[in-house]
This record gives sequence, C-alpha cells and structure tokens, in this order.
Amino acid sequence: RVNSQGTSLSTTMMKLTHNNLAMLTGMTRVTITRLIGKYKKHGFIVEQGDDYLIPAGAATALRRCENF
Repeated sequence: RVNSQGTSLSTTMMKLTHNNLAMLTGMTRVTITRLIGKYKKHGFIVEQGDDYLIPAGAATALRRCENF
C-alpha cells in the first residue's frame, strides 16, 4: 500500500520472513536481519505491527548515503 507517508508492506500477507527475503535476494538470513536492523536504526524502515513502512523519500535518501 502506498500513501502520503510512504509504502507499507504487510509481512504477514506477503509471507516476508527474513528467511524468505534471504532466499529471494541470494543473501543469508543473518545478513537480512542485520540489514533490516540497520535500516530501522537509520529510519529507512519503520515497523508498524506486522507491517514495515518505507517512509516517503527513504529510497532516495538511502541512495545518497555514503558508506551504507
């Protein structure tokens, strides 16, 4: 779902476990868990219950970050 706040992804509806994300991306589950933690720490992902919100402008800001 996309709204003025950003894009919301339902982990339950989409069955997005860390393991499934790892298999989809070719990464390990540990790497996915670390990346999600890092993205949450920097505000690129916000947890909302079973959903993740990717705030509007987060992707652009992430691309501009050095050493990320």
